[in-house]
Amino acid sequence: MAYLLQRLGGLVQELQSEPSAAVLTVGVVVITLALLQLLRPRPPGPRFVIPFLGETLSILKDPAAFFLRGYLRYGGVYKTSLMGVPMYCVLEPSAVRDLLKGDGSEAVTFSVPFATFSRLVSDWDHMVDGPVHDQWRKAMALALSPSSIERYLPALEKTIREALESWERQGAVPLLEACGDMALSFAMDVLIGVELTHTDRSWFKQQILLTLEGLYTLYLPFPGTTYSKAQVAKANVIAALVKELEEQVQQTLQADPAAGEAAANASVFRHLDGAAKCRLLLSQQEYQLDSDVVSSVMERLKQLESSAPASNTDLAPAAELEAAIGSSGGITLADAQFEFLRAQRRLTLESAAGRILGLFAAAVDTSRLLIFTALAFLAQLPEEVDKLREEQQQV
Repeated sequence: MAYLLQRLGGLVQELQSEPSAAVLTVGVVVITLALLQLLRPRPPGPRFVIPFLGETLSILKDPAAFFLRGYLRYGGVYKTSLMGVPMYCVLEPSAVRDLLKGDGSEAVTFSVPFATFSRLVSDWDHMVDGPVHDQWRKAMALALSPSSIERYLPALEKTIREALESWERQGAVPLLEACGDMALSFAMDVLIGVELTHTDRSWFKQQILLTLEGLYTLYLPFPGTTYSKAQVAKANVIAALVKELEEQVQQTLQADPAAGEAAANASVFRHLDGAAKCRLLLSQQEYQLDSDVVSSVMERLKQLESSAPASNTDLAPAAELEAAIGSSGGITLADAQFEFLRAQRRLTLESAAGRILGLFAAAVDTSRLLIFTALAFLAQLPEEVDKLREEQQQV
């Protein structure tokens, strides 16, 4: 410390005696350090970003364009900065798979660096711990098995036709927003599988979209902001889902009281980042999954899946379509999420509603970006579109 103070005093004296030479020396040092920084090996990604903000403004302006542009420029894995936080964008399936599987430690775990996301979708600890996530993924996979997807197809076709007819009537639509609306319609009607018997469908859909708008925005908890509106909408969605799920949850808890015995301590996960959630999951025995309970849950899901009726190929296409809408049977994502909460012994009305909200966020966010990206690319490849149409006519 004494040496540093001595050198600092010497630099001050040099600046006072020969300011021009000192400034030149400092300038050379700064330029040299900057060049060394540029020449240092580093992962793909932008070299210069706005201090503190990073690329926050770009992702807020157009999230889909931000990730598409980054993928085309830097590849499937690259480093950037958002709100001053260094982070990696992982866009390759293989890299995402390794990340979500984890290695049983907080060093490799899933997290979302947006305070708004963690406040609007607080129950996502099942995504961060490798072993827990692995079992959760297996439960979700049953709802997305080939036979389940086959049952979804008629309803999916109906949703797409209705969306295209609506787009045609409007003449021009904001593509990303329109893709999100179509994805939400399919998620509500078929994929997630929560029947809205006490709630107006149009109102519920609007509240979901308002909630999703706040997931990746600035944390400004003031009246009138996007985040504030999203919080109100989230409360409305949770209240509506609680009403829809009340009978099912109460019946389950009466038949299996152990399904909710660990629910009281689940609130500690709220507002924690991925690493903190992972530490808690690995350190507390009460949050570990019981292998026997998991086995029984998976067996119930498999029985539900195997009992679903097969698609009736003897019906005419139009008749099959009408027969399939609203009666696809089998297992839905809500069923899988519901049963996994039982395996975690954290089943309550609030936790079930929160997990269903998370399903809506995941289903709509991934589907709208996938549909948008596919349509955006196809719009630039007219020859490939012609080939696809020719192939479609042959099916």
